[in-house]
Formats: sequence, structure tokens, C-alpha cells
Amino acid sequence: MRHDLNDSLKEKCIAEFLGIESFCLTGANKASSKEYAKVYKEFLSSIKLSSEYVERMLSSKYARHFYSTEELSALSKRWTTTLKK
Repeated sequence: MRHDLNDSLKEKCIAEFLGIESFCLTGANKASSKEYAKVYKEFLSSIKLSSEYVERMLSSKYARHFYSTEELSALSKRWTTTLKK
């Protein structure tokens, strides 16, 4: 299962997999509640990875299995372009 799915979809998938009517995720270990949350957010908004590195990661069999061509393209753009604050 992809970690980037929204929680309601994760809950639905887990419930279906377990053969139960509903399943509820409980948030734990979230970066947004940690003392380093601001620094982490700044890091994510300013990091720019080399296109060679991103291409190598996104061309892995795992990335190609879980993500569509369009999603891989968007991820490539996201990680090779510095986001504006």
C-alpha cells in the first residue's frame, strides 16, 4: 500500500483486505506534532534533488509498480524543483 494515499482510502483498503466492515486509523508519530516540525517543513519546501538521483529512484521496479507514468512525472517535477514558500 502506498503511504501517500489519504487515510480514508487506506482505511477502506485495510477493511477490505481484512474482510471487515470498517477500520479506523489512528494518527501517531506525525512530524507536524514534533518540536522539529517547522524545520522539517522548511527542509521539504527548499530541498532540490539532482535529476539523476530522482530518475534512478523513480525508475526502480517498485516505483514503476506503484505509480502511474503521470504520477512518476509529477513526482520527478516535485523533487527536482525547489518549491516557493
